[in-house]
Amino acid sequence: MTKRSSIAQFDAIVIGAGLSGLYATHKLGNELGLKVLGLEKARSVGGTWYWNRYPGVQADTDSFVYRYSFDREASPGWDMHARYQTGAQIRDYLENVASRNDLSRLYRFEVEAREATYDEADNLWRVKTSHGDVVTCRYLVNGVGVLSKPVAPKIEGLDDFKGRVVHTARWPEGLRIDGLRVGLLGTGSTGTQVAVAASKVASHLTVFQRSAQYVVPAGQRRHTDTEVDSFLSHFDENFREWRKTRLACGFEEPATSAAEASPEERKAVFEHAWNEGGGFGFMFGTFGDLVINPDSNRAACEFIVGKIKQIVRDPETARRLTPSEPYAKRPVSVDGYYEAFNQPNVKLVSIQETPIVRVTENGILTADGVEHEIDILILATGFEAVEGAYRDFNVIGRNGRTLLDTWGEHPAAYLGLSTPGFPNLFTVLGPQGIFSNLAAGIEAEVNFIGDAIRWAEDRPGAAIEATPEALSTWSEQCSQMANYTVFAQVKSWIFGTNVHSNQPRVLFYFGGLKEYLSILDHERTHGFPGFTQAGSPSLTLVQSKADATDDEALRQRNYATVERYMHSLGQDRLTRHHLFQPDGICGLWTTETGKPIKIHGHQSMAEHAAWSLKCLPDWKWYNIRIHPGQDPNIFWVECEGRGEIHFPGYPVGDYHNHFIFSFEMKDGLIARAREFMNPTEQMRALRIPVPVIRREGIPKRHDTPALAE
Repeated sequence: MTKRSSIAQFDAIVIGAGLSGLYATHKLGNELGLKVLGLEKARSVGGTWYWNRYPGVQADTDSFVYRYSFDREASPGWDMHARYQTGAQIRDYLENVASRNDLSRLYRFEVEAREATYDEADNLWRVKTSHGDVVTCRYLVNGVGVLSKPVAPKIEGLDDFKGRVVHTARWPEGLRIDGLRVGLLGTGSTGTQVAVAASKVASHLTVFQRSAQYVVPAGQRRHTDTEVDSFLSHFDENFREWRKTRLACGFEEPATSAAEASPEERKAVFEHAWNEGGGFGFMFGTFGDLVINPDSNRAACEFIVGKIKQIVRDPETARRLTPSEPYAKRPVSVDGYYEAFNQPNVKLVSIQETPIVRVTENGILTADGVEHEIDILILATGFEAVEGAYRDFNVIGRNGRTLLDTWGEHPAAYLGLSTPGFPNLFTVLGPQGIFSNLAAGIEAEVNFIGDAIRWAEDRPGAAIEATPEALSTWSEQCSQMANYTVFAQVKSWIFGTNVHSNQPRVLFYFGGLKEYLSILDHERTHGFPGFTQAGSPSLTLVQSKADATDDEALRQRNYATVERYMHSLGQDRLTRHHLFQPDGICGLWTTETGKPIKIHGHQSMAEHAAWSLKCLPDWKWYNIRIHPGQDPNIFWVECEGRGEIHFPGYPVGDYHNHFIFSFEMKDGLIARAREFMNPTEQMRALRIPVPVIRREGIPKRHDTPALAE
């Protein structure tokens, strides 16, 4: 990478010292050799784990995957045998990572970034801090995370309360609740953890439930020595395999449908997942369609509701704990949550049924006239996800326009990383970034940021930002995927509706980590076509002129797209339409009717893919042979295909066929794809009688009987 002179004090400034910020500082400082400054308002590293010290705090992602893949070492406090690490153990781990990689020296702690302004004349960012000084850089990376802006409810009389009010995200060091009368507002991932912990030590706990949750056991247990040894001995291989999945949470992600399973099979799968524990495992590791098929989602809801009735002894409490909406929020998991409500010192108040009227000097008054006396009120009321991180950090880009004004009611960044009008600004886990295990998603995004900066550093100008066209296409893709899920049917922080109740925001890309990594790789290998540099139309301007006369380069680019199409399996089929031009066409050349099936445009392709996944849940192409044509935009593919076929109204069958595809390409994307196959093989798989055609007069040869079938 070519180092260039600049009047900026630093090559890059990284904001935040959590999982995102630390890795970005390591990537840019240690690996790229840039002069980096880190700014962190806390006294030490840790990010969300620094601030969240509430009772019961722990990760809900397995310790094997909730960590960096670039760093094999575990900190002294990291318990490799624990399935989930506590908040203190994760803080210790991040402090150890910072120490061993010499990252703390790059940080100024207890310094908050208040404002950043892009100086177009000098191509740099001017960052004002809470200490009143201004520091400058060429690249600005915001790594403060998804959940960094706590949300506190507006309740009348809160200032009158004589006890203590504490938000879980700002829990003071050393604060204990043993023997206290505790009021807890909120029952999300944090609130349920607090509820279980408080039920064990508080003299009395009153849980003020805003909405009932589907809660599965966390399944905290000890990894065996064999499991730990296997993980460490296959460390790199494990992470490579996990990146090939949608969530990278370390479990298998089946493609089978809960709605298509028998009631006995469905119950057995759910029961095993319940006993194994883990919210993400229950939602994504049982069946492949709980978040996209309402019938399958309803089956999961019914199972968990059955568990609530089975566990909670008081029928009225069980009723209030039972959700009425789909299982479509971030999955919640904690051991012993429903069991806690069987304890005599725990009381549930549904504020949907008996709303809070006001806070009094001694507690909380509800609409039924009851004053619930408490010593401490714990607010587990969540965060303003993603965009909330920018409420206290004013980012001003080209032409004096702020980032929040640019985002407006629908925040969006290309790949979650870059917004047009804000050169050299990168937002790790920004709006419409990847929905996955955060550790894996952060590494994917920061690695890409490093590659983009490396690319820009070797070229004049070094001002890189997403194009409006790329952002528009990306945002449309994110919205389409979100609308195919049941997530869109409920109010939660995933769509920002916990704060902006009337304005749902699509804040995540739901296409899965595997597909997201493929998209990032496409950007890298094709010269960052979704970005501009120093006002140029595209970073690939020079390259594209060469490609126009370089058939081999174009052929290789198209080959990669065709290869990705043919290797899209399971849930990845739901996003395969993004390999097509927006007005592309795909379909079958002919069917048993003698007529073709033609599917036009991304919307129709996505709808067809959802139907196809239900009908052919485990479909796989194999023996794939890709044949480029003389024209670099023409490809033929010959292959076999096999899987179970679940057409409504027909018995489940084993479908096998021989296929030929034709692909016509344009600009590295598919303009037209046609599929050729023998329709009678599909009829046989569905046990539909196939008529025999009489071909009299054909000379007798050894293959004549086959021709007659």
